[in-house]
Amino acid sequence: MSTALQTLARWAIDLTPSELPADVLERARMQHLALAGAARAGVSLPAGRAAIKAASSRGGARLLPSNRRGTRRDAVRFHAGAAAQLSLEDGLLGGWTGAGAAASWGWARGSTLDDLLAATAVANEVAGRLGCALLLSEEPAARQAVIALSTAAAAARLQGLSAEQAAHAFALALQSPRTVPGRIAFGAGDSRGRVAGESASDGLLAVDAARAGLQGPLDLLDDRGGLLTLSPLPLRPAFTGLGATWLTRTLSFKRHPVHDLLQVPVQAVAEILTRHIKAADKRLRKDQVASVTIKVTAPTLALETRAAAWPGLHPTGISRSVSRAVGALLTAHELTPTQLDAAWLEENRDSVARIASGVTLTHDWALTLGQLEHLFTAASPLFTGVTASELRDWMRGLIRSWGVALGAPGGRQALDALKLLPGRIQSRLRRESGDLSTFDEDEWRFKNAIDMRLYTIRGGWWPERRELPEGSPGWPWEDTRAIVQERSGLSPTDFGAAMSLAGDTDAQAWLETLSG
Repeated sequence: MSTALQTLARWAIDLTPSELPADVLERARMQHLALAGAARAGVSLPAGRAAIKAASSRGGARLLPSNRRGTRRDAVRFHAGAAAQLSLEDGLLGGWTGAGAAASWGWARGSTLDDLLAATAVANEVAGRLGCALLLSEEPAARQAVIALSTAAAAARLQGLSAEQAAHAFALALQSPRTVPGRIAFGAGDSRGRVAGESASDGLLAVDAARAGLQGPLDLLDDRGGLLTLSPLPLRPAFTGLGATWLTRTLSFKRHPVHDLLQVPVQAVAEILTRHIKAADKRLRKDQVASVTIKVTAPTLALETRAAAWPGLHPTGISRSVSRAVGALLTAHELTPTQLDAAWLEENRDSVARIASGVTLTHDWALTLGQLEHLFTAASPLFTGVTASELRDWMRGLIRSWGVALGAPGGRQALDALKLLPGRIQSRLRRESGDLSTFDEDEWRFKNAIDMRLYTIRGGWWPERRELPEGSPGWPWEDTRAIVQERSGLSPTDFGAAMSLAGDTDAQAWLETLSG
């Protein structure tokens, strides 16, 4: 009987480009274009320039968008690290698998565009399933395992490994997730980029080792004492539905260089700024902002509390704190990698700090319960076999972990969450088959609702309510393409050309057009 790793590896190696749905291929292309934009932004900052300079000069892989070359390991470290450093990782249900796209760039020479896109889709589907199995884990090692596996999946395919070699490569990659404190792994900036880059390079090393004959524990995802112990409630149906359900369809492309949970509040403020220009025919000046109040979900408020670990206007504080990100946006009328640069922050310190001090976040249980219920209902196939008592135990732990941000975890609404939500979920789970092939990708949303009011010094206020990040599932597709085009740094014409080139195009030549 095959283990989960052997099943994943066999599917990853045997898949042909012709089996990939057109919309999956389109999203895989957009991953590369967005990653190229992150790499370009990365070299504009000191850490990115240092990473380029540190690369070996004896390799054959180009470090886009520079003219410098390094080893494949140098390339994946830089490209994966640049996205993480700037919080520009584009995630799907199951985590950030974009390291697979970064890895594939090292094998572009001699490959076709179809080869590259198939390897990217394989990385999404294989590593995304591991991320789904560990969806309820808050361990940094879970995120690092997804990065390592996505790299190994893309590299194993492009290296021409057999299915058995690939399974061992996956096992070896999953043996190497690093034990890094959450403050570093979930932060931002130089250290976070380095952690992501090193986790990705672990996947490359695993492929090289497996190709040479080294073997890993193939039962790593089956053994009760294996990797899935990283989660308090592992979701074992995640490894099913290969070729029927495409997690690539759940990709969310970021507009701003901030944590996933900050995208919606930041975009709400940006919308208010746009409406002000339309209404008043001029910008809202930073000195006209009196205060901002935002009702948020528990995860967003908990993140804001954790952001206190980075006091002041450190770039990590901007990318992990709603109040400071809003302060930077209202100061600059934009939130780009420039606002994460230490020099910009120093120059605008007083304005950002003043506005941030007037931003108040409050928790809204209705928003949190709506977020949780959507998770459990839209992704219900993942939770097949989970009992109501297991859900309640997990939710008790979750509420305790939120306690610092929310205050005492008791109260009527918390009890409602524990008593009512699992019961409603269980009624749906009883109808599930336990196979991810029944997951409806079109139903999935990255919900993170907010209710905001921005007050001006003249006594007026501007409201905004929204729940989906721009560029995420459910957002208008043409608007999402526009976000990726802007991120890529390409003109609309060049972006269109990059999106429409034939699959038999030389992959290296295609990548050269992305580097600008």
